[in-house]
Amino acid sequence: MADRAKTIAKTLLADAEKENRYAYGSTRRERRALANEAKRGRATEACSGLYCSSEKYKRLSKRLRAMFLIRTMARVHPEWTFSGFSAALVYGLQVSNTLVDRVHLAVSAHESKRKMTNVVSCHVVEGDETRIVDGIRVTSLARTLLDCMCQTTFRLGLAIVDSALHWELIEESVLRGYVEKNGYRRRGIRNAYRILEFMDGRSENGGESIARAVMIELGFAVPELQVEIPDPVSEGAAKRVDFYWRLPDGSAVVGELDGAIKYKGSSKTTTDNAEETIRAAIETLTAERLRESHLNLTGLKVVRFSFKQATDEEYLEQLLECAGVPRRVDE
Repeated sequence: MADRAKTIAKTLLADAEKENRYAYGSTRRERRALANEAKRGRATEACSGLYCSSEKYKRLSKRLRAMFLIRTMARVHPEWTFSGFSAALVYGLQVSNTLVDRVHLAVSAHESKRKMTNVVSCHVVEGDETRIVDGIRVTSLARTLLDCMCQTTFRLGLAIVDSALHWELIEESVLRGYVEKNGYRRRGIRNAYRILEFMDGRSENGGESIARAVMIELGFAVPELQVEIPDPVSEGAAKRVDFYWRLPDGSAVVGELDGAIKYKGSSKTTTDNAEETIRAAIETLTAERLRESHLNLTGLKVVRFSFKQATDEEYLEQLLECAGVPRRVDE
């Protein structure tokens, strides 16, 4: 009997892992088998009644755990519509780890909001055209972006919107038009308009977007993004830099965000191989050290900072001031 239960649990866990979701029991026998695996330490209960092999669960990033939960809920409740940060994850946008602890659902004004309230937040959404993305029902991209901009900070919202523009999922004019039409008197709309003012699809990842947001909050001139600098060592080649400021005297300052710890990419990434991650980080750092030496030969002033340093306002302000980065003159 015990062997039979173990086999049932093992099959459920294996099938779920193949589909990048959590396992759950449809019958009392299956639920008991999974619970027993958890008691023995071979499975982890990620959420009430939802399980993953303990070895796999330890390797999952916070973003992937959130996507596993969303996929599982979508499988059990295909009629549910995911919204806000959850929908943004499904679209593959740059959603901060600080925003993925809860699952966000769109409901009608008269629909019950009691849906696993320990992990689910329900939001009233009316008149939106839902979409099916990777088999999951979500709010439209424009509505998703508006919700995210109104419900989070300037920094984190800018990262989400930049990524949608970077991957050419929506045009700036379309997003502006949607916000102007549907954002009237919404709570958080001022933040949304501020994000629209500074959004830029040239930003290649969330880390760069957040760093730029901090610079803007500190009052520095908005940098040009992904400017190509001729490589003095390799004729005909060029280096693209993260941030670039042209100074009044004709010189320039280059800002570089350390690539090894840049904000993580698309939530659709499913790799969790720690060795591959470490190897990629080392290769990235080595390449960037060589890249920096080439940039220094151009005579440009190059400042490098980590993501942690970029979000340390006092440090970043002192660094940019010492480098001579000008302040922004708002019109």
